[in-house]
Amino acid sequence: MINAFIRSVSGVIFLMIVIGALLAGTYYTLILFSIMTGIMTWEYLRITQPGKISFPGILSIFSSILVYAIPFLSLQLELTHKWLVLIVIPVVAIYISLLYTKKNQEGYRYHPYLFVPLIYIALPLSLTSAILFRTAGQYNSDLLLSLLIITWFSDVGAYIAGISFGQKNGHKLFPSISPKKSWEGFAGGLLLAIVSAFAISHFNLIGSGLIHSIIISVIVNIGGVLGDLVESQLKREFGVKDSGTIMPGHGGLLDRFDGTLVSFPLAISYILIFNIT
Repeated sequence: MINAFIRSVSGVIFLMIVIGALLAGTYYTLILFSIMTGIMTWEYLRITQPGKISFPGILSIFSSILVYAIPFLSLQLELTHKWLVLIVIPVVAIYISLLYTKKNQEGYRYHPYLFVPLIYIALPLSLTSAILFRTAGQYNSDLLLSLLIITWFSDVGAYIAGISFGQKNGHKLFPSISPKKSWEGFAGGLLLAIVSAFAISHFNLIGSGLIHSIIISVIVNIGGVLGDLVESQLKREFGVKDSGTIMPGHGGLLDRFDGTLVSFPLAISYILIFNIT
């Protein structure tokens, strides 16, 4: 009960911070999501490279932040695409820095993981810029806010249904990776995700109709479950329980945002393909 209370309080505080940044405007969103990208990259490196973060690791964190921030600034300031090549500089620097890193067992074994966060974390988050700036230079947080609302409704539904129906006599969803997840929890998350789609459509956050809102909610829900399982598998392989401790009751930011790293690219692809507004 105490853990559930702590989890709820930290979740609400984080929810208020994210919504506040999105509603406050362009640079608040840029700063918050850049910080989040850096923290999640740091958490990933701590999982895959136990011990002190090396200089190449610092470059990996910096590169991840640039992968998120440069597309955002390019769309916000209506810059030409040539500015995107700035991302290449710190990425190449990672390779060069490895030449001067001692060839100890850990450094040699784990150095490929320095590049994974760029694709696993930074790239999915950078895609959010495509829906924040549907028209270059014009910031609108409605679509991203909608995806986050669906995600939070889905998480709440899965948590409540999982606790109520899935723990004792429930049917395991993927026991080899996440023994606590159940089909009952999945159904509860899907149900509340669809409920959130009705609310989003009613308040016209997604202006392309209810059907599109429901389809997006299903994509976010299923993608979120898959993303959660992907991170659970990563932690299981490295013998880690949580990615961090920054969010009491949840773990790290990567634990909180793991689902979005799969669900957001899928949902954003649907939004762009069908020109959802």
